[in-house]
Amino acid sequence: MFYSVPRDGGKDYYYTGGQGQFMMGNMVVLIDQSTASSSEILTGALQDWDRAVVVGQRSFGKGLMQKPVNLLDGSVLQLTGARYYTPAGRSIQKPYHGHAYEDNLTTRLKSGELTHAQNIHFPDSLKYKTLVGKRTVYGGGGIMPDVFVPIDTLEFSPYFQQLVGSGIISQIAFEYMDQNRATLQKQYPDFQSYEKNFQLPAELMERLAKMGITPKGNEATQARLKTMAELHLKAQIASQLFGSNTYYQRMLNSENGSYLRAIAILKKPKQYEQYLQISQH
Repeated sequence: MFYSVPRDGGKDYYYTGGQGQFMMGNMVVLIDQSTASSSEILTGALQDWDRAVVVGQRSFGKGLMQKPVNLLDGSVLQLTGARYYTPAGRSIQKPYHGHAYEDNLTTRLKSGELTHAQNIHFPDSLKYKTLVGKRTVYGGGGIMPDVFVPIDTLEFSPYFQQLVGSGIISQIAFEYMDQNRATLQKQYPDFQSYEKNFQLPAELMERLAKMGITPKGNEATQARLKTMAELHLKAQIASQLFGSNTYYQRMLNSENGSYLRAIAILKKPKQYEQYLQISQH
């Protein structure tokens, strides 16, 4: 259950049917600074009802209900008609502060919020209690995870942003698959065998160097950036080999801090209960 508050000040409530596979068992929800809107509403509802452990970084903070109005010139005007609130009464929408509202990632990187949880501050006036475990949570924009996992700042380095944004990784993977598809399909009939045994050919990384795309920084930084590039190449090849972007994400998850932390929590029921304070109620 969650609710929205329109301009007239009333409350419109939304409920689940109380059925489905998510009603039973332990649950972990992953969020980051790009998690927004409906995904935040769902995360907030699960957190308020102590139904799931939330892992990652503070979400974006978009909790507005907007209605599209078609204009005569073919354009569309988005009118805000209400704000969404979690079951405990927390506003999901973050305040507007000029350009900083859109400059979300850059602002949070500069503040250190994405690397250190202690850099995130909430006033006591925005303190709320979850509905079952009576844990302290905060409103005022976005959902703060129960378990904070800092980001890998190298993912936002100029080198890595160039790799991901330019499409070079996809191009190299496509050309490699075009030349070796039959061999790879025979050698790796399923994703499990690929994930366990595939070794990235050295010439693929050499192509990046020939293009002038080389990691910068000290020896440790360069080594880490190279490993990240290799993983993305392997992920792209996997998605093309098995015909689904799902396999791309599965490969990346092997080094995703939030995902690995979530798996660790699910494997330890007592730790899961401690995060939700289940044993105390």
